[in-house]
Parts: sequence; C-alpha cells; structure tokens
Amino acid sequence: MNPENIRGIDVSYAMICDRRLWFSLHGDIIKDGTEFIANGKYLNDKNRKYKYKQIKIGRNIIDYVEVIGKKYIIHEYKRGRNLLDADLFQIAHYMYLLKRNDIYEVEGYVHLLGSKDIKKVELNDKIIKMLQDIYKKIEFMYESDMPSLKKNNYCFKGCSMVEFCWGKI
Repeated sequence: MNPENIRGIDVSYAMICDRRLWFSLHGDIIKDGTEFIANGKYLNDKNRKYKYKQIKIGRNIIDYVEVIGKKYIIHEYKRGRNLLDADLFQIAHYMYLLKRNDIYEVEGYVHLLGSKDIKKVELNDKIIKMLQDIYKKIEFMYESDMPSLKKNNYCFKGCSMVEFCWGKI
C-alpha cells in the first residue's frame, strides 16, 4: 500500500485500537459531541492563528507546517500530559511522506498541551522500518473483517467511539 494513501490518523489508530482503525479505513467514522471532539476543533481554530501552512499529500492533510526557507517543520498539538507512541508515529509518517516527496529538511514536534512540553520527533532507519510494519498492518486490517471488541487503556480516555463499542458509560 502506498504510504500516501494511508492517513496519519490511521497510523495512530494502528498503534492504539484495531477496531477503531478498521472503522476508519472503511469510512465508518463516528464523531459525537464529546469534549474530545470539541477540544480538537478548538485547538485547530486556535493554532491557525500562528500562520502555519496546511499541506496535502495523498489522503493526508498535515495541518500545522511551518516553512522556513527549505526546512519544513511539522507541529502537532495533543491534549494531555502523556505522549503516546501513536502521536510520535503519526508525525513520523508525515515526515516520511515529505521526505518521499523530495523535501529533505524536515523536523517534527509534538506539543503536549496539558504540560506545555514539546517533544522532538526523530525520523531514522529504525522508525522508518517500524512505519513500514505499521503500513503492512494497515493493509491487512483494510482487507480483513471487523475485529472483535477489546478494551484498552485508550477506550475511556479519549476515544469518540466509546459509546458505540461499549454502550452508555
């Protein structure tokens, strides 16, 4: 599967929840009125004020790209104090796409809003190999049947599908 056809959010879901990934890959996206959706919209609107550019590569829309000369700096804003590997790999996916499109000076940062911490994302051979494994998993999930329910730590800490999967909480 061409990485440009894989969205960054799907890379993230591949590391968090197979069921959420499956629904995303098959176009079944449930967006409810939870605080998580509202917070995401607020952050999107707020960070537009910083004059970042939005770049589209294949099915990916990279929202916050700062361009300084020939250097492209990707910023992602995540709520909470804890950095998830899924967040890092979403940024690494965007960085990989830019490099594949002949943009060689690429940096990535995850801004953790609960702690105001900023983490730099590295794109090295090990991360690229792990991305390729994630791409294979995504391709497999796209071709498979819907996975059964499996609770994980993320279910009740930010998933907009929690009521769909687990009923009224």
